[in-house]
Amino acid sequence: MGHEGRDRILSLEGHLKEDGIEVSIRKLCRILGYHRSNIYYEPKRARRVLKPEQSIVEKVRDIIDRYPFYATRRITWVLMKEEGIAYNRKCIHRIIKMNGWQCRKRSSGYRPRVNGLRSDTPLINHRWEIDMTHIFTRKDGFCHLVALIDCCDRYLME
Repeated sequence: MGHEGRDRILSLEGHLKEDGIEVSIRKLCRILGYHRSNIYYEPKRARRVLKPEQSIVEKVRDIIDRYPFYATRRITWVLMKEEGIAYNRKCIHRIIKMNGWQCRKRSSGYRPRVNGLRSDTPLINHRWEIDMTHIFTRKDGFCHLVALIDCCDRYLME
């Protein structure tokens, strides 16, 4: 909608007030099909980005060259110990981000299982596989079930 729709509704409300008709903005928006949030919205000013001091950028680059796997908190700590000046961690992060020095973090979470190969053999009673599982029984609780499987015909061994 933008400013045009906002200006249109506010000017329409003003004209109606001049004619002696009191109509709320809510009713005007409902009749004309506008959202009221668009009427009251004020766009924010663009933020000013400050360029960091070149000396700090050089110190951060030096630490990254010495310790390539240090993150922003550790780099901030090293700067405080070496320089004796406490820099803001967010400032250090901004420097690293602006210069493209961020290290990619390895994702942690779901790791797919390795696809195992099926064990086949042409001879009966030549190669076996074993499998074990737990089965819950009401009387005895959990019991172990161990199965010995022939790889040729996939029958359970006796």
